[in-house]
Amino acid sequence: MKIRMNNQSSKYVMCREWLHFSGALFIFPQTGSTSEKRIDMDFKKIAKTTIVVGGIIFIIIQFIQPNRDNPPVDSAITLQAEMNVPANIGSFLERGCKDCHSNQTAWPFYSYIAPVSWLVSHDVMEGRKNFNMSEWGKYKFNKKIQKLSGIYEAVSDRSMPLPKYIPLHPAANLSDAERDTLARWAQSQAEKMMGGAGE
Repeated sequence: MKIRMNNQSSKYVMCREWLHFSGALFIFPQTGSTSEKRIDMDFKKIAKTTIVVGGIIFIIIQFIQPNRDNPPVDSAITLQAEMNVPANIGSFLERGCKDCHSNQTAWPFYSYIAPVSWLVSHDVMEGRKNFNMSEWGKYKFNKKIQKLSGIYEAVSDRSMPLPKYIPLHPAANLSDAERDTLARWAQSQAEKMMGGAGE
């Protein structure tokens, strides 16, 4: 049995289907918009919490300060005094080596701000442990030769001053000519000491 629809019924069905389809168009975008707003609110909440917690942690770690001591210096036992260092060589050592390899470190402002202060202090303490111009007179003879050879190698291969140190301390960036002069001086002093030991 077939059901015939007159023009009026057909128009009614088409209208109802169009309204249903239109309603879907209006409903779904609104649902998506609500989800996007909720996600945006959640993101802002997380970001705000992260900033607050990060700020609190930053403040707390400022109370954890590293060692920034500069031990007393006996000028009579420094490298400059014992080796009778020429003025130009002394200038190179002052600019490129003193802050990490002596007890006369000039602590910059960022060495008081954690966590950067921890890194700076670590580098200085390690530098002093490896080679300290302020305590040159305490080194044994063979160790002095070793340190002079180390200066020659480090300056020649450009491993010193540390590349990360130079951007904030441009004066430490020795020119090729200055590096060559310093390296040749260190090498000549090491050879002189070794020659004197054999006499």
